[in-house]
Amino acid sequence: MKQKIDRIRFPHNKLLLPILIVLSVWNYVSAEAASSEKNSYVLDIKGYTKQKIVAAETVQGIINRKQAKLFLNTGNDNRWVSYSKHLSKSLRWETVNHAWINHFKKSGFCFTQLNGFEDLIKSASDRLKGVVIYDIEANAGIPLAVTIAGLKDAAAVTRELYNSSDALKKLPIAFDLSRLPDDKYKRYDWAIENILPQCSENAAFSYRKGAGVYSLDIAAAERMFVYNLLHLSEDVLPNDKEKEQCLKEYGTLNHKDRKYVDIILAHLQPLSPVWGWGKPSEATFRNVLTQNDCFVMCAEVPNISFLKKLPPAKKPFKQNHIRPEQVKLEDKYYIAFMVSEGDTIKSMGSMMNVHGGNWLSPWRDKIKINWGISPWLCENYPGLMDYYYSTKTEHDYFFDAPSGYAYLSPHHLRKSLLLDFAEKTRESNKTADTRTADIWYFYPLKPEKFRYKWLSLMDLEGLTQWDDKQYVSFVENCPPIVHSNHYYDYRDMDAEKYAEMLQEEMKQTAPPWFTVVYGGNPRYFYQVSKSLPEDRYKIVSLDEFFIATAKAEANIKDKTVERTTDAN
Repeated sequence: MKQKIDRIRFPHNKLLLPILIVLSVWNYVSAEAASSEKNSYVLDIKGYTKQKIVAAETVQGIINRKQAKLFLNTGNDNRWVSYSKHLSKSLRWETVNHAWINHFKKSGFCFTQLNGFEDLIKSASDRLKGVVIYDIEANAGIPLAVTIAGLKDAAAVTRELYNSSDALKKLPIAFDLSRLPDDKYKRYDWAIENILPQCSENAAFSYRKGAGVYSLDIAAAERMFVYNLLHLSEDVLPNDKEKEQCLKEYGTLNHKDRKYVDIILAHLQPLSPVWGWGKPSEATFRNVLTQNDCFVMCAEVPNISFLKKLPPAKKPFKQNHIRPEQVKLEDKYYIAFMVSEGDTIKSMGSMMNVHGGNWLSPWRDKIKINWGISPWLCENYPGLMDYYYSTKTEHDYFFDAPSGYAYLSPHHLRKSLLLDFAEKTRESNKTADTRTADIWYFYPLKPEKFRYKWLSLMDLEGLTQWDDKQYVSFVENCPPIVHSNHYYDYRDMDAEKYAEMLQEEMKQTAPPWFTVVYGGNPRYFYQVSKSLPEDRYKIVSLDEFFIATAKAEANIKDKTVERTTDAN
């Protein structure tokens, strides 16, 4: 006999239908909202004049404030997104920008192609409140125009561009820089008094000619104060070669610019990034920023505001760390290959540097390679960094690039802030799941007792350090510090000869021994590894490298290896 099944009755069935309708509408709206978040535009700006690039960058920054809406394809006009020479010509995508677009499409983005500059301005007209007019040849023209444009939700344009564009002429003039004096310092005096107080206290932008123009979107997006000044002072002078270059390029060693740099950076909160790049040299730029409690965030790649608004990772960043009990110390020469530098957005936006696309290298998955990353970026650009964590293989291992939490000169940072820096490194490493670091410029930090206290507070398992010889320091309460003379010296020597040099140096000591080779690319590292005898050399990730180093302390703590051949 068939069992009778009663109809299920809901006690409040009159309310059920409206509830189901609301839920259905909510799910539909939520799905539509999620979908619209990834409906974006792409504009090809290859071949654009500088004035058009500046305008497009400021518009991009404003559009991308809330969501990743506009991607600018520079083609190979921007050198950092052009592939490195060593990469195979068979790579599928024309440039790193094209590779990014492909990745974003796979992630669910739907791109609509804009048909030129006029189409860009028309599509952004509901977000733009006007234009800021500047003279491209005037002192501080671009920096102050971008600064004001960010504050006024406007496009920074020259008078010539404004008059030639029907779309731009429909926008009101929000500010005209021709109202300001021509003198550079008078312009900065006015800007410091009237504009700087309105700007972000969490970042500034140091603009210089060249690739820096492609990064101005992040300055506009985050309302940064943008400046173009020399970083010079009596206590941070460039060496003779830098002085000569400074005089040749800028015609002055005038330190007056530094006064304005100090005032601008004093507006920022401690341990804030300064984006872009500085003059007259990397060393003076880094040192002056550090003296002002800031750190370097080299930009120079396009689409930073887009990368900032990528959907964050759905799961925590994790690496496959090896455990001490899994490491058996062998009588071999341990080599850790390290790709530079990873400490700034330039590396991440270019898919790992020089000039770009190392992460796309077909040789990446052939040997163990260590990649520098920025813990600060893991915290502040999680959607971008998720790309690397989700596409890494068992051969890839991440370490903190110079100098831990961010790139600065530790010996120029005041001691109380150094302790904060150590804490930030320790905490951000939990986000990045990194345990080792490449720390630069800490040996001038004195007294020695404080120096090692500072290093120990970072709670790292190992440190690498640039030196003129090879040795390992074992300091109480500190991780092993492996010093290497093989930083950036691959450039002028073919792989087979480089391997011969390494083997010649290793004759100075019996294994085990530990060497890092810093600054190469996957193809070069692979070629070097194939020229090293497998029975005597072991290519490892940095976690195994430092575990083995600690186990070998009794054998290596008093040994030193000198360079036998000048790789440069």
